Amino acid sequence: MSTCTSLPVMLKELRLATIGRHWAELASSDKARKWSHEQFLSALCELEITHRHSRRLAGYHKESKLPAGKTLPSFDFDQDKGINRAQIEALSNNVDWISQAWNLLLFGASGLGKTHPACAIGARLIEQGVRVRHYPATALVQELQRARDGYCLESHLHKLDNSSVTSSIRFDVTIQALNSFFRCVTSTNGRKSYHPLIALRFKIAHWCS
Repeated sequence: MSTCTSLPVMLKELRLATIGRHWAELASSDKARKWSHEQFLSALCELEITHRHSRRLAGYHKESKLPAGKTLPSFDFDQDKGINRAQIEALSNNVDWISQAWNLLLFGASGLGKTHPACAIGARLIEQGVRVRHYPATALVQELQRARDGYCLESHLHKLDNSSVTSSIRFDVTIQALNSFFRCVTSTNGRKSYHPLIALRFKIAHWCS
């Protein structure tokens, strides 16, 4: 029969690091003495789950490469009258459009404030467990172009399995590169793993004019 001395080893083997760090302290607490075995085990599991959730979201934030500070609370909706606050908040707090694999495009003139709400939506989605990846538009187009030139565009598209938030930057690239970008967007329709959220300075119809 195992003893308490072997418990840290077993917890490490099971990759229950948070329980390993806190079980002894929790066991010696006054409240734990009043608990049943089931309540004590439940409390430890809750600690483990909470820590894993926090670490997962921290990892999502890091990999997203979203610019710091661009959140909904920091956005001045009173100054930007052209942006519908209720609509932005609804998109931020409801992931139905993500689960249904809808694409989201934000249009507006330069300086209107498209990138901030786009990134704020992405940051809020991360808090709800949705993986997000921020790409400046030109960087994404150039990456796709390199993949196309290397005859690996299809495999590269499959690797882009997270949400993408692109900045409102005017494209100054070739038509071939734009084709790769549009292929990236259109190939994601109906796929639940990738959902472009794109802030555009110009309407698509004007890009080639």
